[in-house]
Amino acid sequence: MFPLRTITPSLDLSHLPHTYLLPTHLTPEKLLEFQDKLRTCKCPLTDTASDASLFIANVNTQKRSELELRKKEIIVLSNNEESAIANATIWPIRVVKLEWLTKSLEARQAEKLEEYTVLSATVALARPRIHTASPKPATTVTSDSNSATRKRKEILERVQTDAAESPQPKRARYGRTEKQKGIDLILSMTKKAPLLRQSTSSFEGKRPSNELPEWVRTKNTYSCCRSTPLQTPNDLFISQLKTIKHSRIISFDSVGIRAYSTAIAAIKAYPYPFNSSSEVQSLPGCDGKIAGLFEEWKSSDPDPEKRIIPAVKELEQSQTFQVLRQFESIWGVGADTATKFFFIYGFRNIGDIISQHWSKLSRVQQIGVKYYDEFLTPITGPEIEKIAALITKHAKKLIPDVQSILVGGYRRGKNECHDVDVLLSHPVDGAMYTDFLMDLLHSLESSNLITHTLSVSTPKLQHIDPHRPSKSNFDTLDKALLVWQAKKGRLHRRVDIIIAPTICAGTALLGWTGGTTFERDLRLYCEKEHRWKFSSQGVWKGNERVPGTEGWKEGESWEDVERRVMETVGIGWRPPSERCTG
Repeated sequence: MFPLRTITPSLDLSHLPHTYLLPTHLTPEKLLEFQDKLRTCKCPLTDTASDASLFIANVNTQKRSELELRKKEIIVLSNNEESAIANATIWPIRVVKLEWLTKSLEARQAEKLEEYTVLSATVALARPRIHTASPKPATTVTSDSNSATRKRKEILERVQTDAAESPQPKRARYGRTEKQKGIDLILSMTKKAPLLRQSTSSFEGKRPSNELPEWVRTKNTYSCCRSTPLQTPNDLFISQLKTIKHSRIISFDSVGIRAYSTAIAAIKAYPYPFNSSSEVQSLPGCDGKIAGLFEEWKSSDPDPEKRIIPAVKELEQSQTFQVLRQFESIWGVGADTATKFFFIYGFRNIGDIISQHWSKLSRVQQIGVKYYDEFLTPITGPEIEKIAALITKHAKKLIPDVQSILVGGYRRGKNECHDVDVLLSHPVDGAMYTDFLMDLLHSLESSNLITHTLSVSTPKLQHIDPHRPSKSNFDTLDKALLVWQAKKGRLHRRVDIIIAPTICAGTALLGWTGGTTFERDLRLYCEKEHRWKFSSQGVWKGNERVPGTEGWKEGESWEDVERRVMETVGIGWRPPSERCTG
């Protein structure tokens, strides 16, 4: 095993009151970086401004501080206003310069807050919090009791009828303000979760430090530097956090998505069932709020199978959230379009989209609606293997020694998946000729295996030099996103074919195997620890590939190529089944 980098513990800020980092003059990347640093220092960071008593901001004047607080619907009160306001919650706050944090990190001890304070005042909310009751929908969602076959038939019949009539799209019944109010409503259900209130029971069952994994003791926040299995002792609690994370995805809360992704990855890697909230908070990436959610979950019912976090219960009872989740699960739609469907156009089920908006859907979205139920039906392991074997068979007709491997969730050990990802490469440089992907697609189409081509991109072989780094962090390998049907009458399946030039084989395999958070942290690790850039196309130091990360060597297998890349980067080898961060 390649030695892991030891992360030196930072200063301790656990003594601070609830703290909020204002985003003023910070890029999203810098905001996330400072939030991570605060959490590492055990600062009681909150993502709801109205819960905070201490604000950290990149400002230098009292006037600007008051302006930034007003943006968060918090108003600064004068002495006269404090006594005049009735039936309102008021509380004291302090705003300190961001310089306080940077100086404290440099000195490894907390600087005096008074020396960096730009505002100390009493404040109140500018308006009442949004009521969290679910709005009454115009219509109801399609009953769960209908069978998948019946729903699929109904959708297809309506698609054919509506497409023929080409109806005009429904006009928006609400403006963008209504959409934002709805998004705020979803966010309010989970952001109001209380922070941890520590008691004696919070520390019961705390494990001795010598039993803790090394990454917990050293506060290593990189999920790519630890083993994360598919099944874990805390899966029931994790499933609750995933629901909250999904609400943040639908609400476009990028900070919340990252925070919950980090916490979920840490909990999945922890090898013991949690005994206490303090044990949760000891994990890097799990702050007081996650520990508080665990406390709520644990105390909700004696039976772990019946436990539920109150915020999750509210989400599950909210028809707004359920409909948004259904819309967002349509292939090609995504969170932005889903919220427009609900809040702007007033749609309440897929039938509304078909009957009132069909002509305005993109071709890919129409396919996503048409095969909605089929795409959501899991693909079993034997079917995945058959699809991969057929793709490999057709590929070998074009390049006899082409190498193929299944990647994605199936390679990580999932028994069922919702799509099939197949990676193709060749040990000999130059063997993957320019039009290989297009010729492969033509061969598959001639055998009636592909019904629709959702997207084809061929930048690497046709336009971009694989020996030069891409300007983007996005994957620029040749790939085709397809709809597959083995035989008429069989279910339609989502299949992705990825082509890796010889020089990119190891990094492509590594980039297409790990869970989302593993891949995010792998890129962050390379950037922060080495000043390198990782992508599926390669590992770069400036304009040069990092030696040891390129190509195939004689006699190497797929695993050998990937192992060499992981060990060169410095995260050490671990099998795909231990990269299940979610």
